[in-house]
Amino acid sequence: MTDIDGYISSLNEFKFDYSLGRIKNILALLDNPQDAFGVIHIAGSNGKGTTAAFIEAIFRASEYKTGVYTSPHINNFRERVAVNGKSAPEDILSKNVNLLKKTIKKNSTYLTYFEFMTVLAFLVFRECGVEIAVIEAGLGGRYDATNVNYAAKLLSVITSVSLEHTQLLGNTCLKILKEKEEIVKGAGLFNLKDNNLRKHVKKRFGQIAFFPEDYFKVENISHNISGINAKLKDVKNKRPIMIKLLMHEDVMAQNAAMALAAAEIIRSMDVNVDMKKAVKAVERVRVAGRLQKISKDTFVSVAHNPEAVDAMFSALAKMLAGKVTYIFSALKDKDIKSVLQSVKKYKNVQLVITAINNDRAEDPSVIKKLADKAGLKSYLEPDNDKAFALARKIKGRGVVVIGGSFYLAGKFIKTKI
Repeated sequence: MTDIDGYISSLNEFKFDYSLGRIKNILALLDNPQDAFGVIHIAGSNGKGTTAAFIEAIFRASEYKTGVYTSPHINNFRERVAVNGKSAPEDILSKNVNLLKKTIKKNSTYLTYFEFMTVLAFLVFRECGVEIAVIEAGLGGRYDATNVNYAAKLLSVITSVSLEHTQLLGNTCLKILKEKEEIVKGAGLFNLKDNNLRKHVKKRFGQIAFFPEDYFKVENISHNISGINAKLKDVKNKRPIMIKLLMHEDVMAQNAAMALAAAEIIRSMDVNVDMKKAVKAVERVRVAGRLQKISKDTFVSVAHNPEAVDAMFSALAKMLAGKVTYIFSALKDKDIKSVLQSVKKYKNVQLVITAINNDRAEDPSVIKKLADKAGLKSYLEPDNDKAFALARKIKGRGVVVIGGSFYLAGKFIKTKI
């Protein structure tokens, strides 16, 4: 572990303090590095990471120098800050960690883990000469550390709204949307299926509220061994577009359509975007942990709420996966009961419940009791390696899926950084 790794770890990823005063003050002391590049800001319950990856790929294909800031990471914090599709140069990362540490100490203040990483991303992007950065909000929107002032915000994107973090964001989708939409300054792209939510954003944002299906509609999806084939309708040009994606869930086609719609909206602002290259760019995107195939019959998924788990099992059904042995664990603040109800919809499933090495993790024995109450067949094996061995033993001709949390997925995925 380097000095940088040690310092970042010491900040405690799970300490939260919902105010924006500290981060705005630090940014001002550093001459507002977030003003050095165009920004596409993304919030949402699901789909943020893949939509960010699609959008970044689109602009890189049009020869912009790009940055992308996402969270959480799977193996290493460096995954959160990428320049032109690769982890930030180590020397620039190290230099700006030290600059930020000195600035904090000199001004007798502190930043939370997420605030520190957010400012660090801005500093790295400025030094690397990034032209367009895709910035993913961490939680909610209103009080998220990414919700600061940007001199050149091109577009804000809300990828989806579902019941999550209800103790912080509210207990209805409308309340949650009202928290997330606080990132929208100027034009906003809203992926909302509920008519009441659409009416709300139309009323609040008027003519600067846009919807993906006004640009690209997903008309048909088929599955193959490598991923999905999707037929999109280019609404403005009244023509079909065929795309081949390297991921398996149907929702990825919608995320790709959303990214292409974002590109079209920004293109209308006299920003040069080559839409032919954009389509090719989304076809090359692969995001770790999104029903990722790691062996012939084993997948890893970071799906951790009911909507995402529904999408995962829907894809498995369409892939004719058969019996699914689901190695599962979750954090305490997740809606585990609802997730298990989503799992139960898939008739041929059994769980191997295991542990996560994390202070926020739910006790596996508690999850086992919830699974029993839900009427799900399940086994309890806290040790991850033994859980995997058990799953392999009992899977029969079916598949093994490891998931429920980024932190469990990280045990089985090796990312390139």
